[in-house]
Amino acid sequence: ISRLRADISLISTAAVDLGSTFSRDQNVVRVKQMMIKSSAKSYLTVTKNKFRSSALYYVAALQDFDAVITNPGLPEEISVELKDASIPVLNALPNAETSDGSTKQQSEIVGAGEA
Repeated sequence: ISRLRADISLISTAAVDLGSTFSRDQNVVRVKQMMIKSSAKSYLTVTKNKFRSSALYYVAALQDFDAVITNPGLPEEISVELKDASIPVLNALPNAETSDGSTKQQSEIVGAGEA
């Protein structure tokens, strides 16, 4: 993996606490760490309920990611902490139906420095 180069990596996590991400599976930790280093941009994908939780194996600091992608309803205090740390949050919204009946994924950027 150290020889790979990716434009973007999407890294999931089992838990986020105290500015760090954690995994329950030690077999994937090194792969995730190497992909973060080998990618031009890395995004953490995590559901809101995994914040303030714990798992055994350290993966990376939140600052190692270009942004956090999470579902709507992130508690305000966590949003403020991420903003204060200059970590943008990409809020993954549910699929929306378009006027022609098809669906598309929407996202809303609530980044650092935005009101």
